[in-house]
Amino acid sequence: MEYDDSFNIAYNYEMFKNFLWSCGKIHDLGSKLTVAYIEQIEKLVADRTVGLDRNKKYAHPAGPCLIGANKFFVNTDGEFYPCERVDESIECTRIGNLEKGLDIEKIKSLLNIGKLTEDECKQCWAFQFCSQCLRSAVEGDHLSKSKRLSKCNFSRYNAEQSLMDYIVLKEYGAKFGKK
Repeated sequence: MEYDDSFNIAYNYEMFKNFLWSCGKIHDLGSKLTVAYIEQIEKLVADRTVGLDRNKKYAHPAGPCLIGANKFFVNTDGEFYPCERVDESIECTRIGNLEKGLDIEKIKSLLNIGKLTEDECKQCWAFQFCSQCLRSAVEGDHLSKSKRLSKCNFSRYNAEQSLMDYIVLKEYGAKFGKK
């Protein structure tokens, strides 16, 4: 099968237009689908308030969501999950149900997912930019340190890309949060 690069070309063109729009260089916003990436950069870099050295004692890389605060998912059987992205067939991500309510101890353990890899994470340059959520640690029906660590190179790559894009956008006049 021959690879067709037309989608990537169109996506990158729309992303380029949104970079120009963010910097005030053009007036028409590109595809709304690519706006999400610029919003992600804003949340990850511009709005980040967790300082690596100052708050390392209390902070941990647990992804962008707080269970029940940002997202909450109830399936058709009345089972509760932290979000719509976790596997509903896995017990370790189930945080309660309509009959019994929330499992507070389970929620506490999932909120502290960073404890799995605490030592490794505190040594990582991308600590405050990590976007791994609990999904990245699920292996079978349990949370796995090795599974979480296997995703680190991808997380660091994404952090590096976001930082580079943020620098380019700021260098060319982007004003985050001012739209």
